[in-house]
Amino acid sequence: MRTILLAILGVTLALPAYAQERSAIGQWFDSLKLPAPIAQFQAGASCCSKADCRQREIRYGLTGMEAWIEEVQEWRVIPPQVWITDAAVLESRPFWQTIVCFVNSAGIVCAVRGRIGG
Repeated sequence: MRTILLAILGVTLALPAYAQERSAIGQWFDSLKLPAPIAQFQAGASCCSKADCRQREIRYGLTGMEAWIEEVQEWRVIPPQVWITDAAVLESRPFWQTIVCFVNSAGIVCAVRGRIGG
């Protein structure tokens, strides 16, 4: 009985440390910073949370590159000033597709070109 109690206590004590760890992908998303001021956000501010940033379908439209934004069910032009060009971010990107960060109050705030297709 004492062994089982100690085992349960050990697992319970280990959970907070595990919960605080960030995955490599989570850390990469945390590293995204706005390359230029947009709406109420200043350049250098955190782009957005993981929930706002995701792989998006991309196409080339008449006014430039566009991303399909599921949240509003429409194509939106990716403004040229939101593309992140930081070499460390580009070299460590974990995705093949383009990542676009969208915030309802501001629109597209950051984008990272994918390794293919944009």
